Amino acid sequence: MRNPFKKGSEDKVLEKVLSEDALEIVRAYAREREVDLKKALEDLIRKGYRYSQLEKMYGKSLHDREVWDKRYYYLKIEAGYLYYRMRFRDALEELRSMAMILMGTVRSLELCYQRYAPKSEAVQKELEELEKLKKLAQYYTQNYVLAGRRELEEKKYAEDEDVIKSIEETLERYKEMLKRERESRSLESS
Repeated sequence: MRNPFKKGSEDKVLEKVLSEDALEIVRAYAREREVDLKKALEDLIRKGYRYSQLEKMYGKSLHDREVWDKRYYYLKIEAGYLYYRMRFRDALEELRSMAMILMGTVRSLELCYQRYAPKSEAVQKELEELEKLKKLAQYYTQNYVLAGRRELEEKKYAEDEDVIKSIEETLERYKEMLKRERESRSLESS
């Protein structure tokens, strides 16, 4: 069988098979990569097929920045990480405040019962319930507030400053990219 893609005959065969626009794309790709037309056509077919597979995998527009630009995806993760660390810090402070209020209230009630209530079995049961509440407040303070603070101080996963720096660098890159895109569009429209 004769190879239709021999040197020199490639243009003729491709002209019969491809439209002029498609042929120009193959030629431009071949020039850019410094390969022959056969190799350029094979590469473009493989890339087109891979693009089709990505469309199936992601089920969304392949022009979506998340599909192609992993840095954009990681930027969202980093921002979420910082947001939830700050929310966790706020929640710990609120929980600490609530535990302190509960312990103060329990202590005040204990003092009232001890000073003003007659000694009885019902009062003793109330004091036992208050003791349970005090232990519950201490438990939350120890196991959530103090443990959460230690966890935040450990910075087990990343330094907040490093994450912020990474986000800032990525944002600068995106600003530059968007600026270049705007400039190229304004040049095209001129």
